[in-house]
Amino acid sequence: MEYRFLMDFERQMADEFLKSIGLELENDVDETLCCFENGEMIGTCSYSKNVIKCFGIKEEYRGGGHSLLSNYQDSK
Repeated sequence: MEYRFLMDFERQMADEFLKSIGLELENDVDETLCCFENGEMIGTCSYSKNVIKCFGIKEEYRGGGHSLLSNYQDSK
């Protein structure tokens, strides 16, 4: 799995992903971290100041012991 913060010009990619799982990317997010597997976005998490928001994981990856935030921290 690959974890990376999106650049401003990639913001639409996260918004489209979230819409596909019934969520929406809020306008006030400071940064968005995404998780990719084989080039496909499978999860995203954003923050605004000190608030985590716009958190979504593709359905087939839910409940399987995956943790977007802890896996990102472990990979550092």
